[in-house]
Amino acid sequence: MGKACFQPTYGEAVAIVGRRIAERREEMDESSMDTSSVRRAFDATIQDATLIAELFGVTTRQVREDAEREARERKEA
Repeated sequence: MGKACFQPTYGEAVAIVGRRIAERREEMDESSMDTSSVRRAFDATIQDATLIAELFGVTTRQVREDAEREARERKEA
């Protein structure tokens, strides 16, 4: 028998990336992060977006825009 695996839709994947962006922003707001920490957080966001883009055949820019929108909506909620 094969293993069960999580196969998110594009919307679910974007929601995960958006949540991670929101969490990173909260961490940055709660502490005084140095430049290298901010850079690592940004790089992680790009990696997340690139992976989702490759899986769903869209551009990294589109994933980032959708994830940013998701992060804003999460913050407003």
